[in-house]
Amino acid sequence: MMSSLREYVSAQTVGTYKLNGTEQAVEISYDKKISSKADLEKIELQTSKGIKKVSDIATIEEVKVPTTLYHDNGKQLVKVSALIKGNNTTKVTEAVKKDINSLSLPKGVNVSYGGGFKMISDGLTSIGVAMVAAVGLVFLVLAITFSGVLTPVVILSSLLFVPIGSLGGLLISNQPLSMSAMIGMLMLIGVVVANAIVLLDRVETNRKQGLELHESIIEAS
Repeated sequence: MMSSLREYVSAQTVGTYKLNGTEQAVEISYDKKISSKADLEKIELQTSKGIKKVSDIATIEEVKVPTTLYHDNGKQLVKVSALIKGNNTTKVTEAVKKDINSLSLPKGVNVSYGGGFKMISDGLTSIGVAMVAAVGLVFLVLAITFSGVLTPVVILSSLLFVPIGSLGGLLISNQPLSMSAMIGMLMLIGVVVANAIVLLDRVETNRKQGLELHESIIEAS
C-alpha cells in the first residue's frame, strides 16, 4: 500500500533517455496533486477485497515535524536566531535567558547561547587574559630595570584606578561593557604604567637633588 500511495504524492523515475548525447531521467506523476489530508483519504487502491479508499483501510493523522533536522555531535539540534535592535547584546541575551529559564523544557533538552553573545564573551575573555599577561610582563620588566620589586609594586599600584575610572565612566554614561571598552582598558593599562614610571622617576630625581619627599612629589606631579 505504501508504494502505491507514494506514486500519488511524488514523481516516480521510470527510466532514462538520451537526447543530443545527454542522458536524462524520465519521471511520471499524476496530473492531480495531493495537497490535503482529504485528497489522500479519497485515493482508491486495489486490495484483496477489491478497490477500497484509503480512508476505509487506514487512519491518517496529521502531525507537525521539522522540515530539516540538524545534528551536533550526534545529537539533534534546533536553532532559533534573531536580530538584536540596539548595541546592548548582553542585556538582550540576559533577558532572553530569563524567559527561557522560566519555561518547562522536556527532560534531556539542553540550551546553549551563541551568536553575538558568544563572540563578545570569547572576546572579553581573551582581552582579560591579555590584560593579566600585560601586567605580568610589565612587572617583570620593571623588576629587572629597577633591580627589585618594591618600585614595580608602587608603580603597578596605580592600576587600581583603571577599573574605577573606566567602569565608573561606563556606568555614568549608561554604556555596556563592550569590546571597545575592554580594548580601551587594555590601552589604559599602558598609559597609566607609563605615567607612573615618569612620575616616580621625577620624584627620585628631585630627592637626589636634596628636596624633601613631600616637595619632590608635588614638584613631580
